[in-house]
Amino acid sequence: MVTGIVIPADESEVVYQSEFNDLRGYQQAVGGHIEAIDLDQPPVTLFANDEAKLLQLPVNRRATLLWWLTTPLFRHQDVICGNTVLVGQPNAEGETQNLAQDVRRLLLDRAVYRVEVQTGSDSWNGNQLRFEDYFEAAAWGLSLADRWTLVTGVRVVGA
Repeated sequence: MVTGIVIPADESEVVYQSEFNDLRGYQQAVGGHIEAIDLDQPPVTLFANDEAKLLQLPVNRRATLLWWLTTPLFRHQDVICGNTVLVGQPNAEGETQNLAQDVRRLLLDRAVYRVEVQTGSDSWNGNQLRFEDYFEAAAWGLSLADRWTLVTGVRVVGA
């Protein structure tokens, strides 16, 4: 059994933790065959419906923001559609792993977030702005990166 987080495309629905026993569980959560999208930081995998765009499923703004945070190459180039499942990346045998507890806590247990950016160095810097929603913080951070060309990295952390 794998513990993950479901990110519904409908933003009126909450992001929630769920247990998955097998491939059918992931397929049921995303409404079809799955496609794996690996993210580097944090090391997680998003499962999405591999026909979501063909089926004209709605854009999943929250999953897209998470993807854009970790994979700048796709910012404003592509979006994720339909419901998604966030899990840990596969192990050496290719088996999907539980979502790391620190990622689960960040997305589900935090009440206040802040944004940190890198501007060419390895150090992360932030300001005093606070957000009550992880994904709103992500949207603000990505907007800042669009406006401030010195930004080379964006992340959302607990405040």
